[in-house]
Parts: sequence; C-alpha cells; structure tokens
Amino acid sequence: MELVEFARIAEISKLSQPDQVLHFGWYIHVHRRMPRFHQAAIRSCYSELHMEAPNLSLLFTRLSERRPKALLKDADGYYLEHSVRQKLDGKHGQHETTIALSKLLKELPGKISDEAENLFLSEAITCYHNRAFRAAIVMARNLAYDHLLNWILKDAARISTFQASIAARVGPKKAAGITITN
Repeated sequence: MELVEFARIAEISKLSQPDQVLHFGWYIHVHRRMPRFHQAAIRSCYSELHMEAPNLSLLFTRLSERRPKALLKDADGYYLEHSVRQKLDGKHGQHETTIALSKLLKELPGKISDEAENLFLSEAITCYHNRAFRAAIVMARNLAYDHLLNWILKDAARISTFQASIAARVGPKKAAGITITN
C-alpha cells in the first residue's frame, strides 16, 4: 500500500501529532518492512504527503517517556511498543483473505478486454480499496449485468431464447411490443 493511500484511509491529517508519528511508524514497520525507524524516516513521510513536520525530537521523547511507553528505542533505532503495534494492526492490518482478494483483484483488469467492463471493474476495485464496500458491490453488480447483457446480445440464438423467456414471464400480450436488439 502506498503512503498516500494509507494516509487517506487512516485520515492522518485529522490525527494528533503523536498519533501521526505512531501511524507513520506502523506504516514503516508493516508496509516498508523496516524493523526500526529514525526521525528522518518519519520526516520523509510528512514530506511525501506535503505536510509540515512537527518537532519530531520532542514527540519522540514524549512517546518514549510516556507511561505506558508507545515508542521503544535500541541501538538500531525506534520501534513501536507491542500493544501500540497490535492496536494499529487491528485497525489497519489486513487478514490473509483480504491480501489474497486484493491480489486477485489486481490481476483481473488484464483479463477483461471490454472497455466498459474494465471501467466498472476499476471503479469496483477503487471502492473496495477505499473501504466503500457497498459502492464496490454496486459496481461489481454493474459489471456482472453489463457482461450478461453483452453475452446475450452476441448470439442470435441467445437473443431469441431471451425474448421467448420474456413472453413466458409477462405473457404474450405484454411481450408483443418488446423486441430486444441492442
């Protein structure tokens, strides 16, 4: 996950400065796979997001000295205390099924050749990654509906079967004026 996407999901700009530092630390641990970080790494997160960095020396000191501690330090740098890391894992972490689904979704656009279906899919993926799950469901339904209609319209035999099923469902009188062509 890119930092910009994480910042949007975590609503970084709405957090207090100490919480911003903790969230950036979690991001560095999890998404950049770094076991330790320094003030420079946190400062680069602020810079990447075009945010003004606070007094990191003061914040690091306060987070290291607070009870219970939020930041721990050793010879290699700073790292999040276990309970802080667990809390952020629960809030922003991903389960194995979510990771597998995300991977599957990333591979799908290359398998779809229809431009409209590709647009529906990209919108569904965007909604899913932004945790707008209902919107993702609606977009996936639109994709399925569009695909079904295209599938029916590509074959004359399917169109006639579809027309016959309409007549059977609503009755021959109501279906008399209905003709599916495109």
